[in-house]
Amino acid sequence: MIKKLLEKLAIVALLLYCLGLIIKISTHDDYQWDFWIYYNSARAHAAGLNPYEVEALSQITPGPMRNCFAYPPLALYFFRPFTALDFITASYLFLFLKCLLSIGLIYLWKKEFLQEKVDALFYFFCLLAFNATIYIDLGAGNISIIEQFLLWLAFAFYLKRRWLLFSVFVVIAASFKLVPILFLGLLWFADEKKKYWYFAGGGLAFGVTLLASYIVAPTLFVEFVRDSVGRADWERGIVNPSSLAFFREAHDLLAAKFGIVASPKILRALFLVLVATVLSATWKAYVALKPVHEKHNEKTLIFLACLVYALVLPRFKDYSYIILIPPAYFILKKMGEGKATLLILATLIYPPNPVGGILPLPGFDLLARLFSSHYPLLMAYGVWGLYLYDILRRSANSSEPEKEPVRSDSRTRKESTLGRNQPTSRVSSHSDIQ
Repeated sequence: MIKKLLEKLAIVALLLYCLGLIIKISTHDDYQWDFWIYYNSARAHAAGLNPYEVEALSQITPGPMRNCFAYPPLALYFFRPFTALDFITASYLFLFLKCLLSIGLIYLWKKEFLQEKVDALFYFFCLLAFNATIYIDLGAGNISIIEQFLLWLAFAFYLKRRWLLFSVFVVIAASFKLVPILFLGLLWFADEKKKYWYFAGGGLAFGVTLLASYIVAPTLFVEFVRDSVGRADWERGIVNPSSLAFFREAHDLLAAKFGIVASPKILRALFLVLVATVLSATWKAYVALKPVHEKHNEKTLIFLACLVYALVLPRFKDYSYIILIPPAYFILKKMGEGKATLLILATLIYPPNPVGGILPLPGFDLLARLFSSHYPLLMAYGVWGLYLYDILRRSANSSEPEKEPVRSDSRTRKESTLGRNQPTSRVSSHSDIQ
């Protein structure tokens, strides 16, 4: 009773806090910068201009544009209805839509993926985890929450073994940033005879969406592809805490301090070695998990896929870490057992860092800078490591042979005595009956 009351109070307090954040975002001009690009890109496209050129976008905006549209041409039609409104009204509408989807997303996590592990702390974890990734997305006006809602709907259908709906929602989620199509590979691990047909159908449907983008606007599609190739190295640090960005920033810091300079080929090779290591270790964990018959195995597979996705992509923005909230909370809660509250709170000690400050570590300024700018990534590696440890532990426990119970000496002597004192007539009588 007290636990439920505390949970309700926590939810009310969190809702009030979130309301304050939303009011702050909606009443300040320095937020929703990504939606500003979407909105003006749709306007430029409607006016016959190229939304993949900064100069073209600057022609229809009051000030110069720093970035241009980053998604396939077909995605422009998703934002076209917003251009019927002025930007302020459109941004309010877009923010309201994302707030509704955020509530739906958290409800989906609770109902389908975390169930009994959810408590009052979960809602604060959603708000603060991975450098406040949800708040970053709401403030930036990105489409990550829309993408994540579609992806987690797909994962829910995967758990229910509704493979067609899983494939459909993965393809829809990949319509903007493309890379979520990698989750279609989960079908290869499904216990379903027609899984390869579903995989091929999903891949074909995804190809059709790209072909449609090309048919609708062939020149713009080429611009989109060309622009996407060099996007991985656009940003580093806390706004893009990816594994590749970590390697590049570590190299730059070493070069500045010690004069150690490596060629880009070496950095790419190191990144590929890291990717191979993550994939290999995860595959070994999957092989160890397969014979372990537990109800959470498919869920663990989805969570592992989310972690690998975050660790191996060359570009993984700060708001993309929304995808790791359920996997992180699930394993922290499970591994923590009685100390789960302390363990989860320990992941939130490092506060959100929007201005790029440095955690004070006297004498370790280089490590401090890397830690400060890639804290979400390092936390993701820690969560991934916990999953590997948990799977290997469960596999070892399930493979141990059951030991015969050892009888006490007194019981053994008693049974031996009873055997010796058994009358022979009873034995012979029994054989006569047979």
